Parts: sequence; C-alpha cells; structure tokens
Amino acid sequence: MRRSRSLLGPALLIALFLSPLGLVRPDPAAAAPAPIAPADSTLRIYPMTGAWIDVEYVGYWSMDTFRYRTVDGDVGYLAANRIRSIEDGDGEDWLELMMREKSSFGVFRPGSSGPPTPWLKRVFSGPPLRERSAYVTFEWAGSARASGSDVTGRNGSYLSTGIGAIKNLSPRWGVGGVVQFFSDGDDYRAASAGIRVRHYLRGPYTIETTHGLFDASDDGDRRGFPYFGEVAICAADMVSLFTRAERHDYTRTYYRYGFFQDTFEVSEMSLQVGVRLGPKANALSVPGFVLGSLVTLSPGGREIY
Repeated sequence: MRRSRSLLGPALLIALFLSPLGLVRPDPAAAAPAPIAPADSTLRIYPMTGAWIDVEYVGYWSMDTFRYRTVDGDVGYLAANRIRSIEDGDGEDWLELMMREKSSFGVFRPGSSGPPTPWLKRVFSGPPLRERSAYVTFEWAGSARASGSDVTGRNGSYLSTGIGAIKNLSPRWGVGGVVQFFSDGDDYRAASAGIRVRHYLRGPYTIETTHGLFDASDDGDRRGFPYFGEVAICAADMVSLFTRAERHDYTRTYYRYGFFQDTFEVSEMSLQVGVRLGPKANALSVPGFVLGSLVTLSPGGREIY
C-alpha cells in the first residue's frame, strides 16, 4: 500500500501544474488582444489552395496550427504552412504577427464581449477536448479480469481512478500522461503511471492507448517493474470501453525436504475489460474520481465491496 501511495504526489503535481490549462481555462475572447476590426466586421483567410474563408475569429491554436470560426459558426483548423495570408477589411496581412506572438484576433462568438463565463461552468460545459490546446483528465472505471492468474487480486473485479493531462499536438492527435489507482475491494492495491496517446476520429469518437509501469501491493517476489498496455475507444469524451493487459515477472523458490531449493523465473499475463467514465470533467467523472480515490487509496486488509 505504501508503494501504491507513492504516486499520489506526482498525480497532485500534474493537477496543480496543468490545471490552468484544463480547469481554469480563460475565455478565448477575454484572453485575446483587442480585435483588429470593428465587432461587426470579419477577417478573411486565404489558403494556399482553394477559396478564401470569411471568419469572425481566428487564432493561434497549437503546434503552428490556427483555429477559426466562420461567419456561419463552423469551427475549423488550418496548418500555418497552408495559409497564404490573414487579412482584415483594409487588406493588411496579420499572419506573421499572429505567428510571432501566438495571438488571436477577431470576434470569437456573438456576445463574447460580455462578462467571462464562470470557471465552474467552463469545467462542465466547455468546448470538446479536441478543440482545446491542453486539458486535465478525470476518470473512474470498473473492470473484470477476463483471463490470467489471480496474482492481480483475488476477486477478479476492480475499481480504478485516474488523473492526468493531455496536450493536443494537432486537431487529430493528443499526447500526455495519466496516473491510476486500483483496488479489488479487499487486500489488493496498485498504482500505475503511463503515457497516453489520443487520436480524434470523425464525429464524437476517440481512440486512445496507454502504456506504462505499475506497482502492486503483492509483488514481493517480482523481477523489475510490471508493465501494462491499454486500448480504449471513447464516445463524446464521456464514456470509454477499454481492455488492459498486464505482465508480471516473478522469481519463485521451492524447498524440498528442507535441504534443497529450486528457483524458477515465472512470467504471468492478465487481461481486463471494463467501462470508464471520463476523461472530460463533468458531473459524473469528477465526483466519481473523488469517491473512487477514497476507496482505492484506503488501507487494505478489509473488504470494501
């Protein structure tokens, strides 16, 4: 249990250091410089190929990519090397300045000049995760062991929670990390830390994979750190179906007649399948993360569920 709690510190550091990116996210219009044109005018993006795009907002997003909102309300993305110029009504090109200062110009949405949205409302009703530059993730899950030995807990079912952060590198890809905590409701406790890659598909779906190391409370005879891999498909940033594979390497010693002993190196695999709520902060994932963490980080040795 002590080793399982050792990753709590990094989890809190991730949340505190990156929370301005995901929790207290400033309103895009409030954080942007003053518009270069009157509120009732538009900007015009001239791509390298194709027709121009009339937009009410355009801003530097991430990794030399610009996000824009058209006058019809559609949101799109363009890489900087695919843009010839961004011009105002007087024909002045603002592309170089926006690249240098990583700034945003124009009107993000009607009424954006009003008071900023309260931070708590932004947490639960902000834009989709794929449209953010970076964000903090909260999750909790239930899973069952589909195959493998009972080395990873006795009951075969698990409750897990996780906290992490993702940086969107492009409109299609995000990379980050996650710290997770596990319990079988009895003696078994585990903590894991891994790297997560998210690929945003068309529509509300996302495929993500996580790989890393974990530390369990009953790994007394292990060789090195056990490692794991996860694959999940997520719908609307709210719920995921996932499968998780874990590998354990042990050294076992057997005694014969009290005089002789044989040592064997054993490798064991386990496979879990489950359902996870998150990663977007909402009225289910955040309370579930808090309550689930109280269970998974509680002392072992007694039955919880």
